[in-house]
Amino acid sequence: MSAPAAATTSRTGWFARSGIRVLLTTACTVVAVLASARALTTVILPGPWVGTATRMVLLLAVVTAGYRLAQHQRADVDEVPLPAGLQPTALGAFVGAWALLGRYGGVSEGFSVIIGTANVGRLGDRLTAAQQIIADGVAPIDAALPIEMMAVGGVMIVFLCADLVAGGLRIPTAVGPFLITLWLPALVLEKRVPAGAFALTVAALLVMLAVDNPQRIVRRPANARRGALAGGGPRAWAGAWPGVAVVVCAVTAGAVVVAGGAGGLPQAIGSSWSNLFRTTGGSVRLSPDLDLRRDLEERSGLVMLEYASSGANVGPLRSFTLTSFDGTRWRPPAERSGRRVAADDVLWPTRDAGNTGATLRVGVGALSDTRLPIPTEPRAIDIRGTWSYNDDVDQVVGTKSTVRGQTYTVVVHPRGLDAAQLRGATGNDPDGQALTAVPRTSHTEEIRALARQVLGGATNRYDQALALQTYFRDTSRFTYSTDVSGGSTDDLVWDFLQRRTGYCIHFATAMTVLARALGIPARLGVGFLPGSNVGNGRYEITGRHSHAWPELYFPESGWVRFEPTPAQQSGLTPAWATPSTGPTTSPEVPSQVPSRRPAEGADPEAPNASATSAPATIAGAGSAQPWLVVGLSTLVVLALLGLGTLLAMRRRRPAVREAGTEAVWSELAQRLGTLGIGWPASATPRRVRTLVLAQVRHRAGAEHDRDLTRALEQSLDILVDAVESYRYRPGPTPADVTTLRTAVDAAVGAASTAVGGTADGSPGRGPGFDAVDDSAISDRPVPVGGPSAPRAG
Repeated sequence: MSAPAAATTSRTGWFARSGIRVLLTTACTVVAVLASARALTTVILPGPWVGTATRMVLLLAVVTAGYRLAQHQRADVDEVPLPAGLQPTALGAFVGAWALLGRYGGVSEGFSVIIGTANVGRLGDRLTAAQQIIADGVAPIDAALPIEMMAVGGVMIVFLCADLVAGGLRIPTAVGPFLITLWLPALVLEKRVPAGAFALTVAALLVMLAVDNPQRIVRRPANARRGALAGGGPRAWAGAWPGVAVVVCAVTAGAVVVAGGAGGLPQAIGSSWSNLFRTTGGSVRLSPDLDLRRDLEERSGLVMLEYASSGANVGPLRSFTLTSFDGTRWRPPAERSGRRVAADDVLWPTRDAGNTGATLRVGVGALSDTRLPIPTEPRAIDIRGTWSYNDDVDQVVGTKSTVRGQTYTVVVHPRGLDAAQLRGATGNDPDGQALTAVPRTSHTEEIRALARQVLGGATNRYDQALALQTYFRDTSRFTYSTDVSGGSTDDLVWDFLQRRTGYCIHFATAMTVLARALGIPARLGVGFLPGSNVGNGRYEITGRHSHAWPELYFPESGWVRFEPTPAQQSGLTPAWATPSTGPTTSPEVPSQVPSRRPAEGADPEAPNASATSAPATIAGAGSAQPWLVVGLSTLVVLALLGLGTLLAMRRRRPAVREAGTEAVWSELAQRLGTLGIGWPASATPRRVRTLVLAQVRHRAGAEHDRDLTRALEQSLDILVDAVESYRYRPGPTPADVTTLRTAVDAAVGAASTAVGGTADGSPGRGPGFDAVDDSAISDRPVPVGGPSAPRAG
């Protein structure tokens, strides 16, 4: 009659065995997926879709976790076998499909409870529309309804897959590759992901591994009298959490540090990853991440901008400026807010309006960018939308990207620059060491010496700048080439000066660095050349007109553009920087710099055949960023962990299945402990059997029920044989956990009745094993018992 009580106790322990694990695993999966979904905000502008994705994931988590908990409670087992383990995911997929069709398959943006074939059709139409938007757009794109549908649906699918492997299959190490699918768009297209989201994802995965690691097998049970559960009960978990917290914090902090310092890592990928995701759509933007190690790739021939000018040519249109150079690549500055653009406001750092010049009426073509191309002279801009001007970097930035068909008007106020004005410039330079910083390398001093030699007899800033420009535009010394061989030293500018071949980024960067070496504030401008005159005062700018140039600072005049790239690619120099206005003596040719070497296989007298090609660093995606290295490294590590786990499960499948044997043995220790029956942690299974029988007989007295004792012996024999087989036999045969738990119920029930206690925790009479004469107890088997040693086999 005590067996029902024992069964009740077993069922009340189901939550400690499985419920906490299920809830914590699901919670970790939710956190990891939602944190990874934040990476999508770098390619899809944040909006309502973020909240919708969060609500959808929480809905799926409630469905799958609730069903999984019901399965464990109903079966009273720690692990639900397949195919029943797939049922929660199947139900979650059904609910997710219904929610997705109801939210995005309706006529309006509301929710349609009744789902029909029309919903499926509308969902398909919006999927096609999303594909077209992606093909025509450039990240970050607006979160229109079709894009929102794809983002939310993708997050839901990733959650279902991660929840299946973590909660259903109990392989937490295999969750990583599914999460990586949410990071890949940002890693490949934008080369950056949110650091906080990355750290939170890593932390959630580490906690998940600590919560549920079916490969962690405890070989010896703890002392039941001290309340330690070898199977990982609540007390054991509570004791383990401090260590888990320390490991999570340490690894998360390490991930952030590695990500922050990954910029110093060598370039891991030579080709452009954007090629793997390149679309045939009609949108292009300029990348602010320029790497000197990259070859110049094919630029788009699409028309970026069209404009009509009412006056003289206004020169190139600049999208942004760069000041931070680390010796390898230029990095964009941190985004800072500026003043709102007004049509009557002349935009210029010193607010020097100058004279009214040309008026440009610009129409946007394939260019999709939040940075507006504008002339390099003071200008007033009339454009719809929210645009702000930052005078520190002299650029106009909008809250949304430009779109095809958008128009704006620019009124240029030229400063009237000339050689006399620039030669006589006096005054203070702008604050900030970044404008004169030269990267510290093994060739820094040689670059400074070369800069001084190039000057010749120039004594003022203008003549010095002109000497540098003339030096680089001399085709007897330098050759324009779209192919670069990388670098042979730690200073890519020095490598370019030795190799003497490169394209606009190399020429502009070299002049900027040499100017800084002379103490002249200098920065890099990136934008488009004036374009092609198509008649009637109209110009077309294509992706092949993307360009970079140096800008040097002159007191009282501000930033002034120069053109060191050879004329075959860049055209004439600015009117204020023509050679006729330069110094009377030619700059000296430094002796330590070798003479010009033509590019391998190229005709030194002919323009480079790839002169109309363009680099991904200008019109494409740029070079591999630190987060790309970190993300790909994480993918490789997680993939190897998942593969190792699968191989381990395949090789040790019987041992993994037998992990339930130790849990049952721990349950026996816990339940007998409530009756005051225990044993030392060092006791072997066979000795545990002897100690338990001795304690029961001692407390029951001389008139104990021999039938109850015999039932206890038989139940203990079943359990001892299973534990010995699991622990010591080289190739154990999987035990039936249900049979073992039935034996536990029978053993506890018999012991409870014999000692006068109950299996639900009520104390029995008499002392525990400490009161028994241990010296009188032998490990030799009693007549009813099984063998004293494991059977061979």
